[in-house]
Amino acid sequence: MAKRLPRRRRMNADDGPLASQFESALLKVMADFKGTSEFRHAQTKGNEREVPIRNLFQRVLPEPYKAVGAEIFDVKGRRSCQHDVVIFNSHKNPTFVSGKSTILPAEAALVIVEVKSKLNSTEVKKCFKAARTLKELHPFGKPACNSPPANGGKNEGVRYFYTLFAYDSDLRKSNWMNSEYERIDKIRLEEKIDTFPIDRLYVADRGIIMPAQARGCEESDYSGEALMEFLIHSVNFCLREDSRRPPVEYVNYTRSGSNKWKNLKY
Repeated sequence: MAKRLPRRRRMNADDGPLASQFESALLKVMADFKGTSEFRHAQTKGNEREVPIRNLFQRVLPEPYKAVGAEIFDVKGRRSCQHDVVIFNSHKNPTFVSGKSTILPAEAALVIVEVKSKLNSTEVKKCFKAARTLKELHPFGKPACNSPPANGGKNEGVRYFYTLFAYDSDLRKSNWMNSEYERIDKIRLEEKIDTFPIDRLYVADRGIIMPAQARGCEESDYSGEALMEFLIHSVNFCLREDSRRPPVEYVNYTRSGSNKWKNLKY
């Protein structure tokens, strides 16, 4: 598996125009996306607010991966809440539809994105609750790992990348990153949660926050750079995590048992 390069060995501004073509192309995707009528409509009206985000991921994800709204189940019948965007490998994992809901096995879900019109304390608490339902799932018969391993260790089980995309925030734009981080941390302590349940938080035209690392990146001059970071972090995790998971045994999700099978004689 390819390793992430140390920061000093990554592309920098002095590497020339050819080296920056990838970043330029991504930034154009971000700019085009934020200029679409579907984005502006969702930003102001809140109707079908998750659709533009699904479409954005679908534009940059490799062919096997799909972004859908879905609930997630495990073999014991434990279920998450309805999530706005769930990314999974559609070549390895079929989806199932129950009424108006799409459902996925717990072993299939990779990245989860909750989409909010305006972020406030109530919405943050809802996300914490939704993340808790994910942690209660048992993919492959083991508890899910909803936070990075400590001290650079390896995940022993399945991990979900749980993120939050908001079109706006009720906090002032001045010193927004510190204020937003403080709010998330305060709610985490109030809820008596040991680790941050949200891996990445992005607010349109403001920036991205990595709560567990207490780091953030502001969106400069509506450039889309922070949105690009949000997208790339999600896609990177998706590809890495998918490569380490074994196939899903779908027979475990049925009620057919060995006692129903009979030997044939003639």
